Amino acid sequence: MRFLFLISLLGALASAQASEIAPDKKLHFLGSAAISGAARIALDGNPDAFGYSVLAGFGVGLAKEISDKKTTGFSRGDLIADFAGAVAGAYFAEKAIRPFLGREPDGGLRVGFNYTASF
Repeated sequence: MRFLFLISLLGALASAQASEIAPDKKLHFLGSAAISGAARIALDGNPDAFGYSVLAGFGVGLAKEISDKKTTGFSRGDLIADFAGAVAGAYFAEKAIRPFLGREPDGGLRVGFNYTASF
């Protein structure tokens, strides 16, 4: 499933026109990355967490574009940045943050290092 996300991300980025890349695209990318990263951490333990977190990040961006349709207009470039950010945020959370997470015996989330040494 992740492979399909990455292939569609590359296709979306390849279809972006240079004229559509504006400074606000960085905000779209970072906002979606933060939302999907947080969703990936919150859904830890769910086998479909990666897909759901990408959906959460992209869904918020899509909702914003739908609301912008009446005021500033719908932007395909913003949606591409939202999708790219959602995939990047979920991937970063899974590969860079998730290894430091653990579960307490009562089911609570534990963040940190688990280091043991014997001499």
